[in-house]
Amino acid sequence: LTSLRSSLHKSRSIASYESLPDVTKTSSRSSLDSKIVPPLPPANTPYKEYEFLKDTQLSEEEAIFNQDGYLTGATLEALVQLLTLHEKSPDLLFVRAFFYNFRLFTNPEELVRLLIQRFHLQPPESLSEEELAIWTSRVLIPVRLRVYNVIKTWLESYFDYSRDAAVQKELLEFTERDMSQVMPSPAKRMANIIHKALITKGQLPSKQQQSQQPPSSSSSHNSSIFSNLSLFDDHNAYPPSIISKSTRNTLKRALLSPEPLLSAIHLQDIDPVELARQITLLENALFCQIRPYEIIGQEFKKKHGESKAVHVKAMIQKSTQITSWISGSILNENDVKKRAQLIKYWIKVGDACLHMNNYNTLMAIRSALDSTCIIRLKKTWEYVSSKYRSIWEPIYKATDSQRNFAEYRSRLKTAVAPCLPFLGVYLTDVTFIDDGNADYRMSPGGKRLVNFDKYIKTTKVLNEIDQFQIHYRFTEVDEIQHYLKRMLESVEQDDQVFYAKSLKLEPKEENDTNS
Repeated sequence: LTSLRSSLHKSRSIASYESLPDVTKTSSRSSLDSKIVPPLPPANTPYKEYEFLKDTQLSEEEAIFNQDGYLTGATLEALVQLLTLHEKSPDLLFVRAFFYNFRLFTNPEELVRLLIQRFHLQPPESLSEEELAIWTSRVLIPVRLRVYNVIKTWLESYFDYSRDAAVQKELLEFTERDMSQVMPSPAKRMANIIHKALITKGQLPSKQQQSQQPPSSSSSHNSSIFSNLSLFDDHNAYPPSIISKSTRNTLKRALLSPEPLLSAIHLQDIDPVELARQITLLENALFCQIRPYEIIGQEFKKKHGESKAVHVKAMIQKSTQITSWISGSILNENDVKKRAQLIKYWIKVGDACLHMNNYNTLMAIRSALDSTCIIRLKKTWEYVSSKYRSIWEPIYKATDSQRNFAEYRSRLKTAVAPCLPFLGVYLTDVTFIDDGNADYRMSPGGKRLVNFDKYIKTTKVLNEIDQFQIHYRFTEVDEIQHYLKRMLESVEQDDQVFYAKSLKLEPKEENDTNS
């Protein structure tokens, strides 16, 4: 059995190093769990080019691949087969795309049925005893381990208790009845995983919980963009907060009074870099909690109360509040020079956000300063010097929507984490993918196939979101955080009110069609 043991070792390595069952306990043709498999040829005997050992070939009625060899469409059965090939492990992108989206084209019960069916894979007809032994070690055992790993991956990383709970009992019965007979060690681990999922109700750790460990130095420092602001002093330390004792005390007194005296707080007393940091922490905390199911199937477009996209909606609301707060802070100032000072202040906050790779807040700042009610204040902008206009220019360029946000996308490709991307672009991309691609496509023979290319595209967007879900190394300043919370909760969000204020501050001039 030397050759057989060698093949077992190979199977072990290609199946995530899970313990392999003793192949001598694996059954023959009709009942692969009851008879002893006959011995294999001596170790020095080369395998013939058995047809059943060749890479799996699927017909065009089962799966369609593009000219680059990437899967574009397949039957559900073919997708399960591609997840559990004997010859190689499935691609990570394929696995993610399947588990993120499978509930859109099937249900958990059907998936379990197909996985169990795959586990009980039957050998080709008319195999000799020697060929059966080879098929068992080189095909059946790897397939079974793939099935085990697929279920394990599902339960540990992609299980949605609200939609998948119904299959836990069936999975447990399959594990204890079938898997334990031929794979006792993996079956025991699988049973423990299922029991754990039952106890925890499938609650997977949030991205925020996963990120409690301080990020690595490689993901928290970017020397090229922080050279001017010195946002990070070294790879491991958090930068010191930039807030004077008097400003901290003013914030405390105003915020701790029975009725918060927000008017006593002068926004410009807060250092613009520190304000940028604190807003970044506020928005980044929400971004790191966004889960794939909030994006898939345009969940974020459902009404409040019906949608599970709570963090996406909260982040959208926060961005809108920030934009309104910025607009309001400028429009509530009657003195033209002081209004200009506020515009310059927000440009400095935006510059800090740009250097921090915080594009979501940057977009909110751009939306405010470039809004009709602010941009029309020509007399105010006359007091904004060329120095600040030159600072504003790269902000404007980085947030330009021209050519589908080409400049922003280019910057994001080279951005070093931590980075807070503009969520709106991702939501637009997913909507475009979802609306522009059918759920199914037809095979050459007219058979309906899952349009898997659509789900690959969606998953690539989700992967990019996941890539940037890393916490910033900034220290929360409680006083500023409380101030932000109060200001954003009380902000005016009526564009018509803003425009009326803008007209009152600087009435329309004759022959002025742009205001």
